[in-house]
Amino acid sequence: MGEYIYDRWMPDAIRQACDALGFSYTTYSDDWIVKIQGDDKLRWVFGYGFDLNAFAASQNANDKVACYQVLSDANIPALPHLLLRAEVLTEQYIHDLHEKFEGLDIVLKPLTGTSGRDITRHSSVEETIEYARGKERPDWCVSPFVDIRSEKRIFMLDDEVLVSYDKIMPVDEGGILFYNLGKGAQGVIVEPSAEELSLARRALTALGIRIASVDIITLVDGTQQVIEINSGITMEHFMRQSENYRAIGYDVYRKIVACMMK
Repeated sequence: MGEYIYDRWMPDAIRQACDALGFSYTTYSDDWIVKIQGDDKLRWVFGYGFDLNAFAASQNANDKVACYQVLSDANIPALPHLLLRAEVLTEQYIHDLHEKFEGLDIVLKPLTGTSGRDITRHSSVEETIEYARGKERPDWCVSPFVDIRSEKRIFMLDDEVLVSYDKIMPVDEGGILFYNLGKGAQGVIVEPSAEELSLARRALTALGIRIASVDIITLVDGTQQVIEINSGITMEHFMRQSENYRAIGYDVYRKIVACMMK
């Protein structure tokens, strides 16, 4: 399956939800924008983002550094993500990086973005900075490399779990285990533990966001952290695993549309 999906199933899922719930449905820009119209309400979907979320809350979730800082400020366990603008680094900032990452490998990621694209592992601060400076992208973030035992994704709508699955069969690329379904990992539906559900709910509350997927990692020592939050509800790869999973994904989108149009 390629890096991008051109035959997206989500627009059809929303269309079927609108037909079942009695709402009109119009798409624009090659199905990337959807207008949902009821008797007295108009709602929009842009890409995988639903306008249940406030704009700033969505941006905070999708910015890895902002998301980490908000969660950390709320005392929610989260994998550290530190801002790296490779062309404007001060000597003090480089010194701070050395202190924070002494003896650790570093994972370099785009500040925003999904699907595990352009993520690399480096053995030193100097190597990380040199690599980032050789790319056109101006904004990055860095995290300590950690040994991940498992990763779970929990789709939340307000206080409700829409669906939750373990990401299994991760793919090793460049010394990093990628749990992204788009890279070949698989999703297996499981119920979140009480601790995982608490983390997901606290994370949404801290961000002031209503609908999102929360990725929670379990490290080899058993501790759990939020690694990422996505305000976009992307289920394309999950739904392609089986007809049952496709039906579950379509039901998730139906619940979202119903909530949007209340």
